Formats: sequence, structure tokens, C-alpha cells
Amino acid sequence: MDQNYDVFEDVFKTVENATPSEDVLLKHHHLADIFYRTQDDEEFEGLKSLFLIEGWNSEIIVTTFVQFFHTIVSNKNRSLRKFHTIANSIVILDEVQSVPHKYWLLLKQIISGFAEYFNTYFIFVTATQPLIFDPENGEITELVKNKDKYFREFDRVKLEINLNPMNLDEFKEIIESEVKEKPDKDFLFVFNTIKSSLNIYKHLKDLKLKNSDYYYLSTNIVPKERLNRIKKIKKKSEKRKIIVSTQLIEAGVDIDVDIVYRDFATIDSINQVSGRCNRNSSKKYQGQVNIVVLKDERKEYHRYIYSSFLIDKTKEVLKESPSEIYEKDLLLLNNNYFRKVKDTSSEDESKELLSYINELKFKTLTSDFRLIDDKAGYEKIDVFVEKDEEAIGIWKDYLLIKSLKNPLDKKEKFLAIRKKFNEYIISVSKKEFPCEELEDLNIGYIPFEQIKHYYDPDTGFVFELKPTLMCD
Repeated sequence: MDQNYDVFEDVFKTVENATPSEDVLLKHHHLADIFYRTQDDEEFEGLKSLFLIEGWNSEIIVTTFVQFFHTIVSNKNRSLRKFHTIANSIVILDEVQSVPHKYWLLLKQIISGFAEYFNTYFIFVTATQPLIFDPENGEITELVKNKDKYFREFDRVKLEINLNPMNLDEFKEIIESEVKEKPDKDFLFVFNTIKSSLNIYKHLKDLKLKNSDYYYLSTNIVPKERLNRIKKIKKKSEKRKIIVSTQLIEAGVDIDVDIVYRDFATIDSINQVSGRCNRNSSKKYQGQVNIVVLKDERKEYHRYIYSSFLIDKTKEVLKESPSEIYEKDLLLLNNNYFRKVKDTSSEDESKELLSYINELKFKTLTSDFRLIDDKAGYEKIDVFVEKDEEAIGIWKDYLLIKSLKNPLDKKEKFLAIRKKFNEYIISVSKKEFPCEELEDLNIGYIPFEQIKHYYDPDTGFVFELKPTLMCD
């Protein structure tokens, strides 16, 4: 969403020759600044600023799916304070295919209600349109006429699908020979689990290939460092780039590489990662996207992440397609996938949640609605990583704030450091970070003097060790 915000901001800077104030253009997510300024140069900080931001007191709001959908499906005051701002507005939902299919009916009914009763327009922006609304039944209007023409015109990538499972050692042999044989090509490897991504990254880096820069990306890395690495990846360089990542690379990161390898995923994820290959059509040759099925000693890695239902529908569609797929084929591929999902998926969960709305059981609705499911089911803990001098200072400030007696003072002071504090937070399984909980904040802490044991500057949190660090 930061990239979308930057585009809006650039438009204002170009047209108005000025940076827009927060009452005109607002960014709202957990890493955004807690600061609010009006066109009259009136400035607010702390709790007053938070009140205005969380109330969406702005002309244009750039926010996340979670913020938006938990506003329209909620009984919490914090969320409901901005509910009214959706009326008489235009809502642009980017990459709407990421909404879980079990909620399609729920969202269809709620969105239809907003459109009919609150004069709200909804625009879906995606190359892979899910069947939340069915165009064949006239439920949605296509704004891009003859969109299949654009798929036919583009010829940026070729997808090769290999559905034969292989272990990581077999996969290493394949990619090792290719990265050596193509020293002028940028590579992107996308994996379904952090541990498989770490395994392959270590193997590739140990090759010590000349004229190559290596980048690792996952939620194992603190957000501040992730953003720095993405900026470096996007910069032009004389060295070729070898990037290893988890699926977070698919969430709006507009990098451009020559060759992609992707561990098996659902069709929408495959389409997203294909958009990182020859993205700007700047190559004289087609980009290459290779889809492989990787497994460990127990099962395929995709079984840890994606629902069996969606994976099975993806395999059905791919088995009906040739092993080589071109960009012109992607529209039909996606349409077939979403049609299979819609025709055979259960609507029971959406119907149950809709019944809560009809019966005004909003407390039950809020507790049952989860836009993002953790399929692994592990209980997680946030961990503050004191990885540099700035983090040391932030942690000291945090401890001072915790010692304050007045709850309002404590909240006000923390808001001033919240953005920077969250830049050093990672979320890990409690199984990987066992520690005793102190007080009520449930946050782990890796001190600077122990950083080398628990946090690698290259690959992030160290899984192999069992830390006995403090939790606050």
C-alpha cells in the first residue's frame, strides 16, 4: 500500500506543486506516522492525531484490506468510528483476488448493501478477477473494454509448469546449473515457507558467484530492513541480482527480473509472481516463470500454507492446460480457476456470518470473521529486535514509557515512537521463542548484546536455537 500512496502523492506534487496534507491524503496502517496536518497548517500529534487518523478524516484514504473489511464487519468502537466515511465514496479495492473465497458471498452482500443504500461505488482493480460478482449475470460492469485484447497483445512471459514433486536437494541441482549458465540474468526464487527459503538462500550464497548481489526477504527480517532491501533491488545495478523470498514479494512489490522459480501455489499467486518477471516489458526476450512442486519428508510445502480445496482446483486447471503457458493464455486460465472455485466451494461460512448480521449478533460476527487465516495455527509472539543503535534508543524509550503510571500519558508517549518501534518487530511462533510472559504486553525482546546468537543480519531470526530471552 505504500507504493499506492506514493503514486497518489506524486500526482498531487505534480499537479498542485505541493505535498498534500493529511486531511487530503491519508496513509493508515501500523507502520505509518502518527501525525496529522490540515491544509491550514494546523498540526496534531499523539492521541489527537490518532483520533483523526483512525476516524479517516481525509478526502483520500490509502489503507489495508484488514483495516477496511474489519471496519464494515465489526462491533468495535475503534473500527466503527470510520464506518460512516465509506458512505458517498468511491472504494478502490486493489488485488481483490486475495480475499478468501469463503467470504465471497458475505462481501458480495455487504458491498451490494453499501452501493444501494449509501451511494458508494466499488472498483475492483486486478488482472485476476475473482467471481465475487459474476459478469455473466450482469452483477459487475467491466470498465476495461475488450480486456482479452491486452492479454493477447502482451508477450512478456512464458510459464513452465512441472507438477512432479521434488525435494530441496533435487531442486538445488536444477537451479545451481541455471544460475551458473546464465550469469547475466536476474533471478527470483519464491518459497512457501521461511525454512525452505533459508535452505535455498544459503545454498545459492555459498556458490559465491561473481558479479552477483544476493537478497533475502521474509517476515523473518525486521520491516525496516525489508524496505531497505526492496529499495536496493529496485535500483539499477551493474551486478545481476539473485533474490530469495517468501510469498510476501507478491504483495505489491513491483520488482522486475528475468527468471522466476515459484514453489507451487494457487493460480492467483502464480499470476502475481509472473508479474515480477519482465514486468516492464523491457527485455528483448520473454521472461521465464518456472512453477515447481517442492516437498519435505512429510508433504509438499504448499500444503502447509494453502487450503487443499484451492490447491486441488489449481491442479485441475493446470492439468487441463499445456505445460507451457503464455501471457495470452492467462486470462482464460484465471477465469477457469475462479469458475471452478465458485461452482464447487461452500458458502456455509458466509451464510452463517450473514445470519449474525441479520440477527444483530455483531459480537459473534467480529470474533468469527478472520480475513487473514494462519493455516499453520501456531500461536505467535511479537519480538523486538535490538539490531542497531537506533533500536537501542527506541527500546530505552519504550521501557521509560512502560514505567509511567498514567495510562493516557503512557499511550500518548508510545504513539510518538510507535512507527519506529514497529520497524523492529518480527512475529514468530511461540514454539520457536519460548519465554516467560511478564506483565500483560506479551512482547519478546532480543537485546543488542545477544543479537549474534538470535538474529542473523542477512537472514533474520535464527530458528535453530531455542532462545531463553525475556518477554515483557
